Amino acid sequence: MVKVEHLTKAELEEIGETYANYNYPENDKGMFPFDDKELLKKYIMGFAKFCMECGMLYTISENHEGYIAYSAPDTKHPMKAIRTFFRDVVGALGWKKFFTFTKFCQSGGKSIEAQMKERKEKFVMVELLVVNEKYQGKGYMRPLMEFAIETADRYKLPLIIDTDEGVKRDKYCHLGVHQVTGRDFGDSRYSYGMIRECGR
Repeated sequence: MVKVEHLTKAELEEIGETYANYNYPENDKGMFPFDDKELLKKYIMGFAKFCMECGMLYTISENHEGYIAYSAPDTKHPMKAIRTFFRDVVGALGWKKFFTFTKFCQSGGKSIEAQMKERKEKFVMVELLVVNEKYQGKGYMRPLMEFAIETADRYKLPLIIDTDEGVKRDKYCHLGVHQVTGRDFGDSRYSYGMIRECGR
């Protein structure tokens, strides 16, 4: 894997568009509470940049076929990254929609991350995973996940993922991760808390 230290505007847009163009089924719309694809694109672009500035973002090769970002107990969040988050992520939504989004996320119950933090359990978490549209269906998700699993094993910690659609959940299950929690936000919007225990 290659650590990502710079993304062009076009590369950020490709990440955002891949998320925004995902074809959710009517009965499982994902967990983003806004149907505006441009809004989702900008939100993901800002979050990807935040992950990069925190040193969390990796790609498969210099071709940037796909990306994965993970956080661990020793992950730092420098002030530059925090400023990016508020400028780009909050800026994309606006404060009103940002607070609506935050309230919405809390409405479905506690995430697997929140539950583990309450129990004071340490973990490695996949914050973002995307295979760019032109590379999808070519097996690039597996090396990204194998990298995350190897990283969690190196920390001797479980790996957790919060995903938002049944097909995505099933793909993770094929890679040794299993669902332990589920959240229902209403309006056919769900998320699935997944875990892969260390060494399994």
